[in-house]
Amino acid sequence: HMRPQPPEYAIIREINAGTRVETEEQQEILDLGKNECAASARP
Repeated sequence: HMRPQPPEYAIIREINAGTRVETEEQQEILDLGKNECAASARP
């Protein structure tokens, strides 16, 4: 069973597709958030 994707994933997909621009600082925050989610999935 998979958890729902965090809302940040939609933003990351938009950035990767080139349809959204974020500051470097915001990109770092999004990247850290993704890593924290992955780490929290571990038992």
